[in-house]
Amino acid sequence: MKKILIVLIFIVALSNPVFSQFVDSFDFMETSNSYSEFTKAIKDNENPFLCLNLYENLDFSSYNSIEKSIFAIKTKLNYARYLIDNDEKREAETLLKEAEIELQNIKTNEMFYNILDSEAKSLWYLINNFKYLSKAIKATNQTKKNFKAYPNEIAAVLQYANTLLYTPGKNKEDAIEVFKTIENEELMVWDQFSLYSGLGMSYFKLNNQEKALLYLSLATNIYIGDSIVNNTLKELP
Repeated sequence: MKKILIVLIFIVALSNPVFSQFVDSFDFMETSNSYSEFTKAIKDNENPFLCLNLYENLDFSSYNSIEKSIFAIKTKLNYARYLIDNDEKREAETLLKEAEIELQNIKTNEMFYNILDSEAKSLWYLINNFKYLSKAIKATNQTKKNFKAYPNEIAAVLQYANTLLYTPGKNKEDAIEVFKTIENEELMVWDQFSLYSGLGMSYFKLNNQEKALLYLSLATNIYIGDSIVNNTLKELP
């Protein structure tokens, strides 16, 4: 009987997600209904009036000071990406500058600061590839350092995998390998989208149309408005 009990405990332990090697220090963000609603609106590419209204009515009053700053930064970065995609680059620049000011409030929290700073720098490149090339290079280098410093942090894994995916000359199979390490993790909804879209784009670049279609379709089941995902799906049979 004792041996049977030990075996049962071992089986339960193996199936328990608490033993995952990965952590998500940003997971508190999913507890905010206003942030989740805003994020869905911009990732679904809803009309500007709705997105602005949701942005202006965000409520992070119940969170601590560091969490409030992280929310403020992520909100501005996400909104900036939405504005870039909709050719409102001047407004996006304003938000990125505000995010960079807010970043100073979390500079003592190294992991949060480094990951969010990398994300901010990469967005400048989308505004003007030539003018902000140096920021893109810094973002790429910082992303590599983040992955090395925080290899078990979900955000760092996704950042690095996407860098491998979108940096010219990088092997897309390497991107898939990194993405795959977290495929069975319990992810926040926006990270799940990033994983599926990243895998889909990686397989597309490797001309694996079947798997590209599978993962990109899974991505659109979460958010429907991503232009890269939607344009790529149009090229698939």
